[in-house]
Amino acid sequence: LIDCTESKIVPAYSSSIINKAQYVALSYVWGERSQDPSCLTSPLKASRPLRDIPQVIADAMEVVKKMGYVYLWVDRYCIPQGNTRRAVEIMDDHLSKMGHIYANAVFTIIAAAGTDPSHGLPGVSCLRDRQPAIKIGDYTLVGVVNPAFAISESKWNHRGWTFQEGLLSRRRLVFTQTQVYFQCQLMQCVE
Repeated sequence: LIDCTESKIVPAYSSSIINKAQYVALSYVWGERSQDPSCLTSPLKASRPLRDIPQVIADAMEVVKKMGYVYLWVDRYCIPQGNTRRAVEIMDDHLSKMGHIYANAVFTIIAAAGTDPSHGLPGVSCLRDRQPAIKIGDYTLVGVVNPAFAISESKWNHRGWTFQEGLLSRRRLVFTQTQVYFQCQLMQCVE
């Protein structure tokens, strides 16, 4: 897990953090694979600092802190990405637990804007697209994109892994280019 207050990766294993829903998960589009110096390439034995993280992860860490939580689960840093036999075994084990990981998160941040992790979360570190508005007398009418349309048109929605992550999550905080949506099994809220 990423400890967002300390900006470091800490081991979670199947600890109380994972089992007691004290973490937030992130679902985003990886884009082209790049060599990330912080990417987990072998099983984690001790905590270590994060370096040169993509903007979407830095923004998600900021959201986690502002929402009053500490831990962020990000596949890129929580699942070994190496080719060693042990890393592959651990990766297989984690992949079999993806449903549990996303379902037990307090909520999942969904980065439905942009096409890669450098885009960030609109409204956190970068500006959102301005929504069209018209003033009629004392009233201002703002054109709001339908959440279902905004999400369905995103690159995030067209990837199998990310779609599954969103589907498995009980609560979703979806960042699009124009606004943030909250979704759960009972309702959907817009800004």
